[in-house]
Amino acid sequence: MTDPPQSPSTRPALTQREVVNSTDIPLTTLRRWRAQERFPNAYKDSSGTWRIPLGDLLDAGIRLHAPAPPDPGHQEATAEATAAGAPGHGGQDDDVAALRAETLRLEAELRIAEAERAQALAEARADHLERELAARDTHIGDLQRMLQALTPAPERAAIPQPAAPAHPPTTAPAAADSAPAVPPAGVPGKDAGGRRRRLGWGWGSRS
Repeated sequence: MTDPPQSPSTRPALTQREVVNSTDIPLTTLRRWRAQERFPNAYKDSSGTWRIPLGDLLDAGIRLHAPAPPDPGHQEATAEATAAGAPGHGGQDDDVAALRAETLRLEAELRIAEAERAQALAEARADHLERELAARDTHIGDLQRMLQALTPAPERAAIPQPAAPAHPPTTAPAAADSAPAVPPAGVPGKDAGGRRRRLGWGWGSRS
């Protein structure tokens, strides 16, 4: 594995010793997990030291804790031994050790805070992207419904419309209208054809 490309989004990484000091995991277990590629982004820096990104540690379920402050009892014992003339590190060395321990503690807290911030930022970006995609899906659905409303259905276009007749239909006259009226039987003065019967006294020539 080679060094990852340097970019603003590169997360901070810890050495294996720093991970051991910030967790309860033994160094042998940590090396075995690295060999099993449980930390896929682990890499060697320019000095050949293995570094494990905090993101890999969090993804593997490893929680970091700040290093414990120096033991006050040990500091008191060292101070008493120095005051009694026993060999000790001296006051200046004790101050340097305490300052170094405090520096390591603050560095570990800073790295943990940076890792948690980076993880929260990635989750926020994913949530924002999901909301944006949902809004776009809704907009696409609205456009599809509007287009469907403006487009005639294929079934309507396939149904032929009945054509209106050019001229109104003509009806044949009823037979009863063309037949001559037949007077009822027994009417005096008319025969069956509707003509007046000639009476002997009514049709003679007048003199």
